[in-house]
Amino acid sequence: MEPGSTANRIQLQIDDRFGRLLGPLEVRASSSSSWIEIQEAGVREGSVREIEVQFAVGDVEPGAIGFIEIRTRAASGLEVARTIPLEAALQVEELQRSFAIDECCLDAAGLDPHDPSAGAPMLLGNSPNPVVSLTHFVFDLGPAGGAASLKIYDVHGRLLRTIQTPPLSSGLHRITWDGRDEQGRDLPSGVYLYTMESGDWTATRKLQLLR
Repeated sequence: MEPGSTANRIQLQIDDRFGRLLGPLEVRASSSSSWIEIQEAGVREGSVREIEVQFAVGDVEPGAIGFIEIRTRAASGLEVARTIPLEAALQVEELQRSFAIDECCLDAAGLDPHDPSAGAPMLLGNSPNPVVSLTHFVFDLGPAGGAASLKIYDVHGRLLRTIQTPPLSSGLHRITWDGRDEQGRDLPSGVYLYTMESGDWTATRKLQLLR
């Protein structure tokens, strides 16, 4: 993002091959990012929704971080929310102009309530397990929130996939995994380990993948 510019653009894709999303997509600047003004958000519908967002950046110092939020609703009634961090800069290197975002993180709406013992981070597991195609990892980062990463390993300890989230609020969140490795290849049936990490907190569990 360039301060004072009205021609900032980002392009995103949401994979909805299984038709789990309902209703229109809502694109807005986070309440903490009042210096970002959404001017236009175009969505091309289909199994992969393509979104182009044009926005203006007001008077702000280079290096400031702002957030754009994308929201919609899943067929289950769960509200789907994705927060994308953007950094104001006077110039942007060409290699930074295009970037990919992994599976979506979902907010707490519609998730089962829980009572963490001391407000500490908690990994509530994944569902479904065994996994056939998609599975959802549910976790709570505690009152402070923060960024998290999900890592998938085989039983020999080889790292197969990493999904990194942006900074998340307190409360329950979900990460969806499609059973593929970092190169997009379907993993074979078997037992796998997954680790959720955030700051100094880490938790590891097992899952079974069926093909």
